[in-house]
Amino acid sequence: MSKHKILIINSAPDPNRLLIDLISSLKERGYYFYLFDCRVNSPLAPCFQETKKIYVGPEPLTFFSSFLFILFLPWLWLINFRKIIRAKFRQKIKTIVCLDIREKIIFTPLARLIGLRVISWECPGQARKKYRRGLWFIFKIMSRGATLLVFNNFSKIYLINRGLKENNITIIRPWLKNNEPRFQENIFSNLAQADQPVFRKKFFTIGTICDLNKDQTIETLFQAAAKILSVVPQIQIIIVGDGEERKNLSWLAGKLGLNNLVWFVGEQKRWRKWLDSFDIFVINVNAPTTNDLLIALKAKAAGLPVVAPRHFGWEEIIDDNKNGVLLPAGDSEALAKKIISLSQDKRQRLWLGQNARQQAEENFRLEKIITNIEKIL
Repeated sequence: MSKHKILIINSAPDPNRLLIDLISSLKERGYYFYLFDCRVNSPLAPCFQETKKIYVGPEPLTFFSSFLFILFLPWLWLINFRKIIRAKFRQKIKTIVCLDIREKIIFTPLARLIGLRVISWECPGQARKKYRRGLWFIFKIMSRGATLLVFNNFSKIYLINRGLKENNITIIRPWLKNNEPRFQENIFSNLAQADQPVFRKKFFTIGTICDLNKDQTIETLFQAAAKILSVVPQIQIIIVGDGEERKNLSWLAGKLGLNNLVWFVGEQKRWRKWLDSFDIFVINVNAPTTNDLLIALKAKAAGLPVVAPRHFGWEEIIDDNKNGVLLPAGDSEALAKKIISLSQDKRQRLWLGQNARQQAEENFRLEKIITNIEKIL
């Protein structure tokens, strides 16, 4: 019997870590994966049996780019129809997975026309991008034959409110594959030495991992830190990640008098060593991507109390005051009070962290979720 073959269609700029973990686990179970991507050297390419370049047009976020995308849609259907037919009959593809709204509009009707199963991977943050109404109208029509995969009830409700059918939407939990190695050697390595008694005694470390773009809310964390310096003077903030807003955030830290307390350590391939050096983990994004969900789960698995904004879908990962903390979004006063509480009450901090690790192990391991994912595929 031939093994199940799946085509992933991707035009996102960054690798999706949840997807990479899922693909590697399914490959161990005998699945074959093929990739259609916009780039010749896609960062996802090493995970796949074969990679083909495609063209899906400009990302339709502005009026002009949306107009161009809709104008050239018949041409995009035409040039990609031959490729999808070849994928079915030459590679024996049975299922396609689309990640971006362009791919879903272009490939869903083509795949359904030739009898392929379509999975629409609905990233939590992507659904709330400000796409034009005309584009969403086309997306709703084209997605009728697809299974829409979401990672929390917040995203499901949002899509239903945008006019998509509830019967087409399936919720699955985000997942953790395994623990990362702790070793991460670079110029900031001494900051991440969790086993140094002097370091642990001297500082109360607030950590975060995120892309430093306009979607992050680190300014709220900085404002909270500035308010508590007289109460918790020995704090430091370690920010793992990089992006276009790094310079502005560095300026803001200086303006608030946090120059010597905030460390921007840049992108890191392995997170575990940094997580082990934090005392608490603060989420600085309201509309999480799948990578943000994965980061939060890794923080929980490392035994950290995770502090996150309320009413953005984090409720399905974090139980308030049981294995983490949920606070009103953008409320620096509430965040400051919680940081003071957690810094002064080590017993509460350890209890929340132990509960977080236990929940991550019991409910979010890929090995326990993968059977349900296989049924969807």
